[in-house]
Amino acid sequence: PIAGLAEAGYWTNHEATETRRVPASLVVLGGGPVGCELAQFFARVGSSVTLVQRGERLLPRIDAGAAALVADALRKDGVRVLTGVELVAVEPGLLFRLGSGETLEAEQILVATGRRPIVSGLGLEKLGLEIGRRGIGVDERMRAADNVWAIGDVTGVALFTHVGKYQARVAAANIAGGSARADYRALPATVFTDPQLASVGTMSGDGLVYSRWELEATPRAYTYQDPVEPGFVKVALDPRRRVLVGAVAAGPEAGDWLQQLTLAIRAEVPLEVLLDVIPPYPTFSEAVFFALQGLEQQLA
Repeated sequence: PIAGLAEAGYWTNHEATETRRVPASLVVLGGGPVGCELAQFFARVGSSVTLVQRGERLLPRIDAGAAALVADALRKDGVRVLTGVELVAVEPGLLFRLGSGETLEAEQILVATGRRPIVSGLGLEKLGLEIGRRGIGVDERMRAADNVWAIGDVTGVALFTHVGKYQARVAAANIAGGSARADYRALPATVFTDPQLASVGTMSGDGLVYSRWELEATPRAYTYQDPVEPGFVKVALDPRRRVLVGAVAAGPEAGDWLQQLTLAIRAEVPLEVLLDVIPPYPTFSEAVFFALQGLEQQLA
């Protein structure tokens, strides 16, 4: 709750992507994926944008190095990025008072601080469902109770369209008498900023080995149709099993070419097999290959 916000009126991502006007000035509240994506978009179409993030950095769930590239890109696009700052009140005339004591003035505010599934107050408990803080509890077959199934955002697993579609396939198979089970070990996510960020799996854990390759050291960076800003690929390996457990990338269409690592993590493909795959030249896939070579060198 923020004093005066409801009375002042605000956009969420729905209104921001349906609007037919460009506000002269915009305050974006929240530095997660949606906040960063829309802050950059409106800055590029002519708004004077200020992004206010309560945390100490943007994109706190993303690799810090990748998030720093996005912060730099936003500033280059003219976005004023304020971190470690809270919005405490909205006063008449669309004046935004910050915890730092500063007051901002803008034509519009966009709230991008996250969403919660609406699962309470609907009587779902009468079906024997387990309702928690994140949403409806489900098992690995997407079953919430006898003859009750739940998919998508209401499960609280990951609020992504592609996760909902995956869960729908699992639930449909089981409703039809199958035995499908959801596996989230290689869950991909993409932040559609410029540079684009993509991640899959986990980048944290005891004993993991890491390797990073800069995109500027990849031939595709010099043949791409647009100048390639700084970017990289970073991979994490379980050295005991010699399989990948996580990866993150920053660069043009990273969500597309990092998908090969989603498959590698999900299928637990041995490092030796990945290093024997032939990457097409010149593509950003070569950056993945070079990063994998870095893992091999560390294990030697």
